[in-house]
Amino acid sequence: MNRQATLQAYAGVFSAFSPEALERLDDLCRDDIAFRDPFHETRGLGAMRAIFAAMFALFDAPRFTVHDTALGERYGFVFWSFDDGARSATPLRFEGTSTLEFDEEGRIASHADHWDAAAAIHGRLPLLGPAIRLVNARIAAKVQARKD
Repeated sequence: MNRQATLQAYAGVFSAFSPEALERLDDLCRDDIAFRDPFHETRGLGAMRAIFAAMFALFDAPRFTVHDTALGERYGFVFWSFDDGARSATPLRFEGTSTLEFDEEGRIASHADHWDAAAAIHGRLPLLGPAIRLVNARIAAKVQARKD
């Protein structure tokens, strides 16, 4: 499979995020894929799949919306948003980007997720949230003061 086809198929796995869709990762990724996000750093397709599979136990109806993809010489990029599917007053929603590295055969050798865990998760915690928001507000005020 060429890199463009792999990238589109991989984005399709997340667009149709489900336990069944995760089975398609075998055809797209190396067995020794490196995976990293703000909470995990692991190696191996089984370990990566387990992280994604755990989301179905953790959230009501987790889903990714893929907004765009891009392909470079060696890397592919997927811009996405996540929604936990909660019907609560404070659902978990955030945007992120995945950087995918391809091997010579067009399979995904590494997947690195980039998203703001402080805003998405830590800022919602009862004790940490207010402190994080205060620090962010102070930083923003200092940056704005320097612009003026």
